This record gives sequence, structure tokens and C-alpha cells, in this order.
Amino acid sequence: MTKLDLALFKKIQNGHSRLPVDGTDTEFSVITASGKQYSFINGTEDKSFKKPQTFFDLINDLRQKYYTNSKM
Repeated sequence: MTKLDLALFKKIQNGHSRLPVDGTDTEFSVITASGKQYSFINGTEDKSFKKPQTFFDLINDLRQKYYTNSKM
């Protein structure tokens, strides 16, 4: 997956807070060209998250590479 399926993203439900377990909640947000914002918190356990996971992994990998290269 090299692009985000917005319909799938909008189906992902918020999950329970992870603060008591690991001290971190995770929020994913998308802002469209028209300015609409969609987001969820701790939705990684939702079955709808599985397909967009590949897209999020790609973005995270690119972010890490950019961060590593900017420190050189």
C-alpha cells in the first residue's frame, strides 16, 4: 500500500488508553486537501487497522530515514 485508503482510515475505532500499561497513547491523524481532519487514538487493535498498517510503516520508515540523514 503506497497510498492511504481514506474510507478504511475512517472505519478505525479508538482503542482503550495505553497510559496505565506503557505510558503512551498513539494518535494517527490525516488532514485532507479540503481541510477535513480524521483521527483515532490507540486504534491499532481494530481489525480495520491491518491494511493501513503497511502505509503507516512506510511513512514511519521514511521519517526515520529523513531524521537520520538530517543529523549528518
